[in-house]
Amino acid sequence: MPMSFSETREISAIMQFRSCTPKIHKYFDEVDLLLKEEGEISAFEIKSSQTYSPSFENSLRKISGWIHTPIRRKSVVYAGEFENTAGDIEVVNYRHLNL
Repeated sequence: MPMSFSETREISAIMQFRSCTPKIHKYFDEVDLLLKEEGEISAFEIKSSQTYSPSFENSLRKISGWIHTPIRRKSVVYAGEFENTAGDIEVVNYRHLNL
């Protein structure tokens, strides 16, 4: 599902605030956002939900089979309070996203 206008606007605001200028790619309809900066790829699944669901991570778990370039970072970005940065896929509130 494509990103909503509000999701796109939030990410754009975060990137502008942090003076980030990475290349932005939409990868099929599976992963919401790929950033390629200095040869490294980061993948983001962006959700407007305030309630976390493990299904948010599904496309991020599959992406290594679609892209042969190593992925440095996989993140679920959403509006909820639960956060976890210890695993292979980080879960973070959009207000705490560090690019």
